Amino acid sequence: MVAPATAVAGDRGRVRSMVLPPGQVPPGFSRQVLRSYTPRELAAQGTWTPKQIRYWGYTIGWEAQYDRGLDGNDPAQLSSDAGGYATNAGARRALSANRSHCRLGAWHPLVVRGGIADGVAACTEVTSLEGYDARVFFVAWRSGRFKGAITLTGPVGRVRAADAIKLARRQAARM
Repeated sequence: MVAPATAVAGDRGRVRSMVLPPGQVPPGFSRQVLRSYTPRELAAQGTWTPKQIRYWGYTIGWEAQYDRGLDGNDPAQLSSDAGGYATNAGARRALSANRSHCRLGAWHPLVVRGGIADGVAACTEVTSLEGYDARVFFVAWRSGRFKGAITLTGPVGRVRAADAIKLARRQAARM
């Protein structure tokens, strides 16, 4: 097992290079956020507990968030995330947690034909974005001891699962 402090030092730049850069997102999207997440910052988001994050051996993560036309009639958001884990098993456990989360509340699991990398979890839900009924597509996958995720949100009928899966495959190729 790689010690988390050692993994963070070595993974910081590598994980950052895994998120989609501006040139690999659809036209019209502009980057709003590019930031890293430590285990403590990830836990503060509230989806996962500090105990889960330690169990998985999460070391460092990066997020690039893009927006398109949030003040117009076709708003959309795209989040490209990547995270490093101390071991393959830790990344596998984290992906399994994503798979379980895809069965909670209003989320509905999706099938990704052909898979992505070493395993995939995908789901969708309907929510609200800038006053519109919005569809959220979430796709997460594992590549060795790294995990990536794409979250694509836009008005119902204007974003598709195929769009999110295409972006996930593009990001997975960077990993």
